[in-house]
Amino acid sequence: MLDRFLCIRIAAFSLLGYCTAIAGPILLDPKLPTHIGYPARSSPPHAWIWLLFTPLALFLPYISLRIFTSNEALFASSIAPLLILAAVASYSFPPERPHMGVLLCGLGFALIILITVAFRIKANDFAFIADTTVPFESRLEHVKATAAFWQMIAVYSGAGYLAFAIAWIYAMWFTTEKMVTSAADKFTLGQAQVALAVVVTICVVLGPLLEAFLNAFGAIAQLSNVKK
Repeated sequence: MLDRFLCIRIAAFSLLGYCTAIAGPILLDPKLPTHIGYPARSSPPHAWIWLLFTPLALFLPYISLRIFTSNEALFASSIAPLLILAAVASYSFPPERPHMGVLLCGLGFALIILITVAFRIKANDFAFIADTTVPFESRLEHVKATAAFWQMIAVYSGAGYLAFAIAWIYAMWFTTEKMVTSAADKFTLGQAQVALAVVVTICVVLGPLLEAFLNAFGAIAQLSNVKK
């Protein structure tokens, strides 16, 4: 069982991932009549049904993470609702079946959730600090090494995402030019991609990066608790 604040964040990521996934075929696709692969698409009559499943993407991960205790169950339950909903929904918007935008959004947000949960589960266990049978120097060095490890993870993760974001911006510009032909559609698609990048960045900062920094700060705080 994970703490409430983390469960709320994971549930919010899952909700954002699902809403972003279905927003593409429901809201964006009908506004891109000059799409090269699938021109003049319209939202199917049953599209509104997928809005009814929104609460599942929010509450199922939260409830599961508050109930389960094993690592395997925590990993599976954190991403299963989003992945299942996205996979099924991707086949419900003809003529593109599966709808790659739905699948990629679901997979992307699921990856953010998975890394966030992994960072929490692999967080530090400092029970050894009070074990005086372990030499003081060994305990102190262990805590220092743990703090340095999480600091490295936090910094490198941030740098890695920044590099990814730069490549993503270039890819967005390139794909926008190739996917639609009219200037109006290019502007609409570009706005949608920028909005997606902003949402993903917020989730990355409040998810994996926050967990990594919290683990680093937690290890640093334990240095004063190491007693001879």
